[in-house]
Amino acid sequence: MENKHAIICTAYPRAALIGNPSDGYNGKTIAFVFSNYKAQASITGDSKISFIGSPQDSDAYSSLESFDFHVNRHGYYGGIRLLKATLRVFLKYCRERNEQLKSEGFKMSYESNIPIRLGLAGSSAIITAVLKALCSFYEVSIPMETMPNLVLSVEKNELQIMGGLQDRVVQVYSRPVMMSFEKAHMDQYGYGIYEPIEAGLISNTFIAYDQSGAEGSEIVHNNLKERFASGDPMVIEVMQQFVKLTDDFITALRTKNIKAAKQCINDNFDLRRSICAIASKQENLVELIRLSGASAKFTGSGGAVIGMYESEEELSRLRTKISNTGTQLIIPTIVNE
Repeated sequence: MENKHAIICTAYPRAALIGNPSDGYNGKTIAFVFSNYKAQASITGDSKISFIGSPQDSDAYSSLESFDFHVNRHGYYGGIRLLKATLRVFLKYCRERNEQLKSEGFKMSYESNIPIRLGLAGSSAIITAVLKALCSFYEVSIPMETMPNLVLSVEKNELQIMGGLQDRVVQVYSRPVMMSFEKAHMDQYGYGIYEPIEAGLISNTFIAYDQSGAEGSEIVHNNLKERFASGDPMVIEVMQQFVKLTDDFITALRTKNIKAAKQCINDNFDLRRSICAIASKQENLVELIRLSGASAKFTGSGGAVIGMYESEEELSRLRTKISNTGTQLIIPTIVNE
């Protein structure tokens, strides 16, 4: 009998508070997810395996084997490619561990209102929600510390989307996390040291973005990967400084020193632009925010900006500064599941 009970799993956009971009470079970061936007995946038992998107972008398969054969022959395409790629990685994981999956098929769909190409990790949020839903549907348990690696492999290996583990870690944990990707630990375990931190430590944050300033993560990561791998001394030095900034920042949070935390955020952006080319429109937004007295840096690979303010008066000045720029400003509701 077909199971008509829908399994719905949710994942949220990510904002990196400090340390990025260094998660793919043996660095250290702090990030959180926030519920102002979300991605949801829904699975309902069915006789076939089908992916529901727009009418022209839906496919159905008679079994897991026929799905696997189809993707091998035709690849991924259309708006539901993230769902298909996630299922492929999930299947590979299960086969390597001799997981016996039930033969029941399913209908899978997703929804997301996360603004795209703004460094908010919208694609990995969808993948994370889908992977969690697949685990629930097939009753498969994946260790929390290794699940981000699977999400990243969907993007890097299946879809050639560049990135690091940071986004996927905090989306899997669904709470603020301090992450260390030191080389010795990564080499030994394949994942970093992940320390959840209380959401209550984080206050006075804002996120601002202009949709017209969007760009993909590949713009940043492709160039940095090459320079890091070749031993570029400037890149290596900046990555080490990101580690110190992250340590200084968590100390500032724990001592409630917002002024020091703001300075760390500003220093993070200044270090970033010392090794990365930054679009003038995005750099101008950061500088405009700084004129209000607030701090600012990118939430991720570029586009959206995150910062801290010391008072309601400072926040009011910030709103005034950006009021005629087409920039949206939100106060993030930090998830702490």
